[in-house]
Parts: sequence; structure tokens; C-alpha cells
Amino acid sequence: MKTANRVNVATKYRLREMLIKPKPRSSQTMVLRKHMLPSKVLVSSCILLFLFLSRGIPAVDHDEDLSQPTETVVSESVDEHADLDILPELEPEEQWPTQAHFSADPNDWPGNGQPLGQTAPSFSVDRVKSFPPRKTFIDDYAIPAMPLVVAGAFKDTNIEKNWPRDSFFTTNAFAALHRVNATGPSKNTEELSLREFFLRKSWDTAIEMETTIPDFMRIDFSIPVSVQCKAIIEELQEAKLRMSASKKTNVIPAVSNLDRLVCVAKGKKNVFLVNGNQVHRDSNFTVTLEIDAAETFDFDSVDLRKIPGLRFAKFYKAELAATDCLYIPAKWTQFVKISSNFIEAETNWIRKTIDSSDKICGAVPTGKMTLGLLKLAKEPEIDLNKIMTISPLQLILNAVGQKNFTFDQMQNWLKKDKKLLQKMTEWNDEYEAIAGELFLLLDLNRDAVFSADDLDLLQPAAQALFLGRLHDRMQDFMDIMTDQQADLAPFTGKAGAGGAKLSPEIKEYLEKYNQDMKKLIADAVAEKEKQEKGEQQPDAKASTDAQNSSRKRPDRPKVQCPEEIRDDVIMEDTAGSDTRTNNRENYEEEILAEDDDELGEVPGVSRTPTPNPNEHPVHVEL
Repeated sequence: MKTANRVNVATKYRLREMLIKPKPRSSQTMVLRKHMLPSKVLVSSCILLFLFLSRGIPAVDHDEDLSQPTETVVSESVDEHADLDILPELEPEEQWPTQAHFSADPNDWPGNGQPLGQTAPSFSVDRVKSFPPRKTFIDDYAIPAMPLVVAGAFKDTNIEKNWPRDSFFTTNAFAALHRVNATGPSKNTEELSLREFFLRKSWDTAIEMETTIPDFMRIDFSIPVSVQCKAIIEELQEAKLRMSASKKTNVIPAVSNLDRLVCVAKGKKNVFLVNGNQVHRDSNFTVTLEIDAAETFDFDSVDLRKIPGLRFAKFYKAELAATDCLYIPAKWTQFVKISSNFIEAETNWIRKTIDSSDKICGAVPTGKMTLGLLKLAKEPEIDLNKIMTISPLQLILNAVGQKNFTFDQMQNWLKKDKKLLQKMTEWNDEYEAIAGELFLLLDLNRDAVFSADDLDLLQPAAQALFLGRLHDRMQDFMDIMTDQQADLAPFTGKAGAGGAKLSPEIKEYLEKYNQDMKKLIADAVAEKEKQEKGEQQPDAKASTDAQNSSRKRPDRPKVQCPEEIRDDVIMEDTAGSDTRTNNRENYEEEILAEDDDELGEVPGVSRTPTPNPNEHPVHVEL
């Protein structure tokens, strides 16, 4: 229950910063800078004291031995923020800011030429073990603009499981197709794939980069309920990914209207936070905290002449490990020290003027929300079609691992795989032909094996064409599986692929087809029996052929042919080899040809196709 004398987090931070000059006391004296007693409460206390005195409260014995400890009773209703820091009272000569802070000579400024924050007041950022309820976060931290550390925010998630592993990126098709701008020792920018960045990081200890969080990683980044507020979600701007191979220090200037949520995936990070409003206020509104991010900053010997406003700064310190998150309000500047092999993700949003979580947040959401489901103002929406197209390639790379595949190895894997071709009933020549086309598409360096190294040769301009052809090959596999499922449906009593039932036209066709097959087989058996008994008439064969030719085959229902199947597919060799063209025949003609093959082998029956005047007749034994 809220009490009248409750002090919220904003007041707590303000009290920490208010260093009022006290009366001279012993340096061992401790004061609890925790509550500010309102004037009304003070007046009420005086009245109560007067009433008690008027009832004959015994006077205090000043001769009492004060060296004996006395019992102090604290009201439980006031213990809501018992975890607040108990700060030692400063002696008069330690008051801050001092007159030296306002000196015109920079050499007199306290802290000039010394390590960052050594002579300035410093405090610890509030730390919790999990994200607080949304109302608590908005009312106690977001509205008053106070930082917060959430320990283990992404514990037991894909961020903790996958992101710290280099192999997650080096054997990742999505990482191979995502381009980043990396910076090396010479500070020159070079465009690499995310996969190439992690390969180079193993030997180039100075490489670093910052990029948009790739689509396949944005799905892993869950938005905590604490910030699932309408005023925040609608103002999301960016989602950034930062990686560094070596230790470094950095200064991230504050943005006047941008709140940040920074989460560490790998490594450690020490942060010194400075509130720009506090600097402006304590300098009697004479200076502001202006920092040039490109300027070299020495944490061990701060040159206050470059950043004059920093001499008035009070520092809030935070230590972050993997899976920890830090909320940084607008106008707070970061002075950062990171470890080697460091990875972090950041999302930010424009800060709005809000006064209550109840007014601007709306209903509390019940479902899981990730960055992949949200529209960010400065970034394109996640491309789900691209993710679905690359997913089969990722399955193949998972099987390859750190090795490679020859065509035979990939074909054997496809036969046994239960994910990519999960509805395949039997491997046949059609599967083998498409597998060959797929292997030629993937083997970009033409070394007769496929590995993740092949994808490094794929330039951004060719990605769309590559993915389009990859989609076509996967669709070819799907078409064959659909046909196989449809062929099995009459015998198994199950629906075709995808759970769809056979149409009445297809059912009627199959029934007529089965009847014709039975009659054809019966005639063939009878004919063979006549031959064995020597009762074959001279014109029997001609009569049989006439019966077969007069028997009309039922019309097969026409199937709409997908556009990509009818089109010609041209595969270009990246090494400049000859162009090979795979021209598809008319779809209905293919079906009829397949029907001829499906007649199977019948003893004693031969079938002569209709002669073509342009070619020699071919006799086909069935």
C-alpha cells in the first residue's frame, strides 16, 4: 500500500545528488538521505509534540549516560525503499561543486588530467533481477528519466544460447547473405558479410562493426513487458547490433529525445552515465555537456578543456555481463568500457512527454512480442518471404556443418532427410534431376563440393536472382511430393499433400482409368492363353490392335500450371561457362507422358505409337 510519505525513485536519485552543506559534525556520523519531509507533515509533527508536552511528558535527563546504545524503532510503512544507499555526510571542505569548478582557469578544475570520475560524486544505478511490472517501470524510471539495470534479462533464451557462439554465424546462410560495414585498425570501412566478419574476427583483433540487427536475429529479441507501452512501441526507431573483437573505450553522446534499451549478449561492459540536465543545473545553467563522438577520449587522464561541462558531472555506474540489459533515458551520456569479443544489441525510441502509465500505455499485452513483429521507423520491415526462402538452404548448411558436400553426399542426405522432403514417399529420377540443378546452383565456385564458403562469392546484386532460383528448386521438390501424395490417396484413403481432398473430377478420372487398366490386362491374358493353345487366328493381332485403338481413354482434368514451371530457366555459370537451358515441356503433355509410363509392363502386350513422318517409328515394349 502506498503511504503519504513514500519517496519514489526519482526523489531518491534527486536526494542522492543534493549535497547540502551540513553543520560541522564528526566524519563518522551517518545520515540517511532517503526522505524529504513535506511541510504539512512538519507542522503536524510540531502540533503533536506540543500536545504530548502539555500532558506532562517527563523531561529528558541530560545527565543520562549517552554512551549506552539505544534502541531505534523504524515504522514498517516507511521501509518500502530500504535498499537505498546510506551515504556518508560530507565535511564542509568536501562540498561539491566547489568554487574551483567555476574558475576561469581550466588547470584549477577538479578532475582535470585525472581518471574519469575520480574526484566527482558517484552512485550505483538501480539493479533488479528481472524486468519490473510495466507500471513500475514507466512511473518510476521512464517518466522521471532514471536509468535501470536488469540482470539476466535474456537468461535461457536464444540470445544466450546462440549469439555468443561464433559457429552460429560461420555456418549460417542468413549471416552469409547479410552485409555489414566493418572497421579495422586503419579505420577504413570494408563491406563484408556477417559470416566473413566472424571468420576474420578470429585473427583480426581490431575489427569492429555496427549494423542493423538482421531479420533472423530480430526474431530472438523479445520486447519485455515493461516497455510494451503504446507510447513506446509506436515510437520505436532502430534496432542495432554492435560487435568488437578487442577491448575498447567509447563515448556515446546523449540524444535529447531518444531513450535506449541496451542488452549485452557476450562479454562485459562498464558504463559511467552522466545526466545532462544535472550538469546544466549544477553549473548554474552556464554550461552544457557537449561531446564530439569522433574526438579521442582518454579515460585515464581526462582533458576537461575538451569537455568543459564534464567538470560538473555526477557519475552513475553500472556493470553489465552477458544477458544483462540497461535502460538509458534521453539526455544521459554514456562513457563505456567493453571487454574483447563483445556483442550487444540496442533498440531505441523517441521519448514522449508522459505523466502516467495508465494514460498512455493501454491494456497490458498477453502475447509474446519480438522485434521481428514490429515496424521500426528507420528500418524496413522484416522480410518473411526471404526468411522462408533461405530456410531450406540453412537446413542443408546445418547438415554440412564445418565440412562440405559432394553431389552424392547431398543426394544421400536428401533421401534420408525428414524436414526438407518430409512428404517424399519414394526417391525417383525426378528428385535426382532437381537435386542436380540445386547442387549446380549452390556450387558457386565450381569446385564440385558445396560448403558455406561458396556463399561468400555471392555479391549483393546477385542475391535476388540466386534466391529466386533457389525458391524454384524448392517448389519443384514440392510439386513432386504433391503428385506422390495424390497418387497414393486412392490406395491409402488419405487426403493429398497438405490435407486437401481430391476433387470429384480427379476421382472420376481415376475410376475410369482403373477400369480401363483392368480390361486391358484381361484382354492381354486372354490373348496369351490363345497363343499357348495354338488357337490364334491370322487376323487376331490386328483385331486386338483395333480394339485397343478404339478404346477411348478418359480425359484427364486439366491442372493450372504454375507460371514458374512453364517459363524457361536459365542457369548461368559464374566462371563464364556455357549457359545451360532447361526448357520445360507443356504441363499437360508431361502428364499424358507420365500416364503412358504408368501403364506398366504387361506380358505379351506391345504398343506402337502413332508414326511421325519426320522421324523413324519407335516400338515401345510395355
